[in-house]
Amino acid sequence: MSKVADNKAVIMVAPREVAVACPPDKSSVWDQHPRVYLSFEQSDRVACPYCGQLFQRQS
Repeated sequence: MSKVADNKAVIMVAPREVAVACPPDKSSVWDQHPRVYLSFEQSDRVACPYCGQLFQRQS
């Protein structure tokens, strides 16, 4: 189960994207978890299992 992202905004991504990486490139270095790749194969919304960051593919 994913942690809930308490204070993070949903990151919107282009409709053509099939996957995203978390943490995003713009995050601070000191608080990064291992990089994971999240697929939009089953849903247009995915959450990082480490930090709970939500990613939404635009329609």
